[in-house]
Amino acid sequence: MNTMACPDLTLSLSGKSIALRLANDGYDVCINDISANKQGAEEVAHEITQLGRKSTVAIGDVSVMSEVESVVQQSVNELGPLSTMFAFLPNNHHPRRVITKHKNKN
Repeated sequence: MNTMACPDLTLSLSGKSIALRLANDGYDVCINDISANKQGAEEVAHEITQLGRKSTVAIGDVSVMSEVESVVQQSVNELGPLSTMFAFLPNNHHPRRVITKHKNKN
C-alpha cells in the first residue's frame, strides 16, 4: 500500500520525528513546507535519504489549492503513486507540511 503523509516538519520536533519515524518504517517522504522553511525541509529530506529512503522537498502553501495540487503531483512524479494523506498541526495551529509516501515492499 502506498501512503502520503503531511505532518509539520521543519518548525516542530514532533513533525520531524514523525517524518523520520515514517522513513524508518519504510516510507519514502515528500516534505512540503512554505518557501521560508525550505532550508529546514531540505535538511530533514537529507536525513531521510541517509536512512536509505527516497525523499524530495515540494514547496507550496496548503491554503492555496493550486499549490497543493502541485505538491501532490511532484510527490507522485518523484516518489510514485500515493493513497493516503496525513496532516499534523503543531500547538500553535500554524499549518506546516510534510508529505510522505510509502513504497509497496512487494
